[in-house]
Amino acid sequence: MKQALKIKLKSHAQFLEAWKLFIKLGYHCDNKPHTCPYLYADKEGALTYDFFDVEGSDGALQYFNDHTNQEVTLVELQSMVNLQKFWSKAPVDAWVWERLPNGKCVWHCRKEGKSFDKKAPNYETERNTLWRSSDKQKEANQMNASINTQLSKLNIVLA
Repeated sequence: MKQALKIKLKSHAQFLEAWKLFIKLGYHCDNKPHTCPYLYADKEGALTYDFFDVEGSDGALQYFNDHTNQEVTLVELQSMVNLQKFWSKAPVDAWVWERLPNGKCVWHCRKEGKSFDKKAPNYETERNTLWRSSDKQKEANQMNASINTQLSKLNIVLA
């Protein structure tokens, strides 16, 4: 199952880039419009769109703002494509990639109830862990942000 997403676009170039990224992520649409300012992707993989408002109306923008899909940016879409490429090369039994404090990178794997590590490539990423599950990644990002907030409140700087 895919993520339910939406994106607001400011130009034709952004539309083309977003469309290409959604297709790479496995979303689909039978009829691609020439351009549009709003794209929506549902959990079943369908890609839909909404056109510009008629002058003096804010119907399409209001629909976008009220829509429950998660809003993303082009940078976030590109990051999702990069993450998909990243996990497509991972061992089947890997559930998280980690850069250890010594700089070495490992896949943490599980098979038949046993955990083990495998050597992993050193991906250029700001994060030190990347989870296969988007929910786990979101949880890890929130915990990391919380830790950084606590450290800053205590005036602690990690080297």
